[in-house]
Amino acid sequence: MPEKLLSICVPTYNRFEKISAQLGCLLSQCCGIDQVEILVSDNHSDDGTSDLLMRLEDEYPSLRVFIQKENRGPINNMVFLVDQAQADYLWMLGDDDVVKQGVVDDILGVINKHKDLSLVYLNYNEEMEGEGYFSELAGLYPDGMDLFNRVSESRGAYGAMMFSSASIHRTENARKFVEIFQETGEFDNDNMAFPLGLSFYSAMCGSGFVIGKTYLYDDVTGICWKKDAYRVRYRDMLAVLDKTMIHCGKTADELGMDLIGYTGKSPEWFYLLSGCSCDNYAMRYRLHHDPKLLLPDLAYFLAFWGRGIWERANSFTKRGTEK
Repeated sequence: MPEKLLSICVPTYNRFEKISAQLGCLLSQCCGIDQVEILVSDNHSDDGTSDLLMRLEDEYPSLRVFIQKENRGPINNMVFLVDQAQADYLWMLGDDDVVKQGVVDDILGVINKHKDLSLVYLNYNEEMEGEGYFSELAGLYPDGMDLFNRVSESRGAYGAMMFSSASIHRTENARKFVEIFQETGEFDNDNMAFPLGLSFYSAMCGSGFVIGKTYLYDDVTGICWKKDAYRVRYRDMLAVLDKTMIHCGKTADELGMDLIGYTGKSPEWFYLLSGCSCDNYAMRYRLHHDPKLLLPDLAYFLAFWGRGIWERANSFTKRGTEK
């Protein structure tokens, strides 16, 4: 069997139309390329997805399909695919995120040219047309943390690196991070900050490369974890970064990170403070290091909720006058 260079891992659940389109695009690109395998794990769908996948597996030798006997949750489904990957590199691609023709060839070209890469990052956009967010960052980064920090800074938050479809990792590093993630004992099995921690760990392990051409489009309309967004971004996100650093014996200063000021230019103070509680990791981090940093966030928070209460009151008043 030829040595595999890239495992394209696609977790899916009850998205018959989306996984059909995704595999149609991927299989057309990978046909005849022995270096690539496509792995799909169906998380116990009941919409006909499993039947479709098994038919395609019979037709395409590069496709391996796994049908779960029960729903494992999204992160456990990803972890399962990490365990199954047989190639040197692993790409965890969402079933709903759109990729263009040529992306597989470009990824293989970068990996073959730069043999020791730890992280490959794909330029992407949320619109189907136009240039991606990271075109100006294209190129080789001898220090993967330079890539991680510059991508995060360009989008105003470390959450920019949480988009799993944009990152390709060394499989051995992905497996090591799964062990770290599970060994901490502090994260539930479906902690949605897992992809961020994976990218962070890969960045710490070596060099990186940003592919400048826009091959990937993030389908934000289909996000299945919106209800967890506040918790993920502002408690779990910093906690995962922090615990990974502690496990690896690193500090934020060593890695050129600014965990206190990580919200940057995006309006993420809202999510931080909307999750105000004693277990909010980001708030406790600020409180411990420099309480003054909470003051502007608190002002924004009060202004936001004040406006929300005012609008809610107006809506009730309007409803009352219409009756």
